[in-house]
Order: sequence, then structure tokens, then C-alpha cells
Amino acid sequence: MEVCQPLTIPASSYCPAIETLQHRLSLLHQSCQGLHWEDYENELHNLMTLAEQEILSEDLQKLDVNEPSIEVKGTVYRRVAQNHQTYQSAAGPVRVKRTLYRSGSGSKCIVPLELRAGIVEGFWLPRAAKQAAWMVAQLPPTEVSSLLELLGNMKPSASTLARLPAKLSERWEQYLEPFEYILADNFQVPANAVTVAASLDGVILPMKDGKRQEKRGKRTRGPAGCQEASCGTLSFYDDLGNRLSTIRMGRMPESKKETLKQSIKNHLNKVLEQKPRASSRRSTIMGRMTSRYLPCT
Repeated sequence: MEVCQPLTIPASSYCPAIETLQHRLSLLHQSCQGLHWEDYENELHNLMTLAEQEILSEDLQKLDVNEPSIEVKGTVYRRVAQNHQTYQSAAGPVRVKRTLYRSGSGSKCIVPLELRAGIVEGFWLPRAAKQAAWMVAQLPPTEVSSLLELLGNMKPSASTLARLPAKLSERWEQYLEPFEYILADNFQVPANAVTVAASLDGVILPMKDGKRQEKRGKRTRGPAGCQEASCGTLSFYDDLGNRLSTIRMGRMPESKKETLKQSIKNHLNKVLEQKPRASSRRSTIMGRMTSRYLPCT
């Protein structure tokens, strides 16, 4: 069995969810007299998202594997249980029946349906995970929860939203180096860029476990209970000095910003690989970080 394999669903002109949607739309049209337009919009949106949930549930169910045993990456797993599970799609909750397998006593179960669909952290469908991760990068989880409630699609709680970036960060840190090389390999220097500028800075953040009360009155480096997170950029400019694009990077507090410095260097090396004739002149930022201002011609 392949992991996250391409989706293959048999073509069929019959879809129960669409048939049900048509019936529900007919009932809505019959009863919409006297409704305010906003109420009608809400009802229509709810019907559409419900239909999307049902279609996703039907098609997701087809990815389940119900066999006595399966082989994944050379390891044999045997069926141990079946149960129903609710996953979070971008349209809302999707409930399906899934089969669980285990390679041996005490080992962790795997779920072929989740592997084949690319379920994130055992709960999020890929599109929903991408949307939620982007939103919590822009807003606090409580505000994201309120925004999603207003949009009327998926409605995860603030605590569920807060756990997603934490879990993603754990996995990112496990494979930091290969992931960053993949990002760097896939980046294309703007065609008309003639200069790249690298910069490094820091920002003081209050830490959740900063013990501010205990530290008050004592000598500390910076505000009590705060630490310096690091942020860096690679910015590309044309021959008129107009900024074309910027890569932004950040890290939580770390001694000497070593990880972020290495990330910037890795990206700069990939830029130089794309522009092998580039020369450089160096300057020191904050007395420590060597930054390059590179002609990209």
C-alpha cells in the first residue's frame, strides 16, 4: 500500500449527496418567501457546506482498507479494529468508518485511510489544515475561531486551532534540515533581480513560562520574563532599487540565533547556485551576523 497515493475514485453519474442537495434546495425555494436575504444566504450556504461534507465523507470512505493484513514500507500490519472517526474538512466535520492496523503487540496503530488521504495529526484534512495553519499565523486562535464561525464553514475550537501549529512545529523541528533544503531548492530568484540583501534582527517577546513575578527586582538582560526571538529576511531588488520579493524567516528564542543564521546561509547558497557569476561584498549586522549584499547578474 502506498502512503498518500494519488486519489482514484470510480467515475459515476450518481451521487446521493447531490440528489439530497437538490431536494433540500427545492424545499428552501418553497419556504423562502418572507425570509430576509441574509437569512436566505445563510441557509443556502449551510446546504452547500452540508452537501460538501457528505460528498467528502462518501469519497473519503472509499480510501479505507479492510483486509486481514496489509504491508506498508516492508512492514506487515494486521487488522485490529474498526471504528468511526470525525475529521475536520474545510467545509466542516466529516464522519467516516475506518480500519486500524498494528504490526505487533504494543505497537502504534496505523490507519490506511489517514495515510492515503494525507490526514494531518489524525484530525485535519489537508486543505483544512493548510487554511487553519495560515490563519493562526496571522491571528490569535480565539480570533480565528470567531472568524471561522462568521464564515460558516469549519468551526474548530480555539484550543484545537492552537494545538495545530504546535504539532506542526514539532514535526518541522524533527526534519528541519531536509525541509529547509526542500524550500530552498524550490525557490526561484526573480528573473530581473540584480541584488539580494540578507538581514537579521530580534524582537523581545513575553514568554508564557517566563516567571516574570519571580524575576522582578533581580538583574536580568531585558524585560523580566521576556526573551529575544529572531527574525531574518532575504530581499530581492531590481536595478532601480525596487523590492521584488522577500523571504521571511523566524525562530523562537535561541542562544546566538544559530539556527536562523544557518537557514539564511543555506538560502543564500541556493541563490548563488542560481546566479553562479554573482560576486559579493560583506557587512556585519548587529556585530555578529555576516550578511551579503549580492549582485545577481
